[in-house]
Amino acid sequence: MSEGEKELTLQTVPPDPRYPNQNSTAWCFDAYVDFQKCSRLLGDENKLCDEFKKLFQTICPNAWIKRWDQQIKDGTFPLELPCKPDCGP
Repeated sequence: MSEGEKELTLQTVPPDPRYPNQNSTAWCFDAYVDFQKCSRLLGDENKLCDEFKKLFQTICPNAWIKRWDQQIKDGTFPLELPCKPDCGP
């Protein structure tokens, strides 16, 4: 490893007792929405939102994330999310 590179540690997220089944679709969606709400309310770079981001990036298929990101951009996401601080009047 060259100087200046950080060693990457991979680990899975801990189980969530609210989602005991193998199908983690709801868990994935909830984590994505929680991250979006957190980053909109506290700012994109807030460290408190990192756990939600790590969670949805771990359990959600990349295609779903891309589709949801596009839906948010297009204004067609199925849930209403809080407005970012810079979008107010």
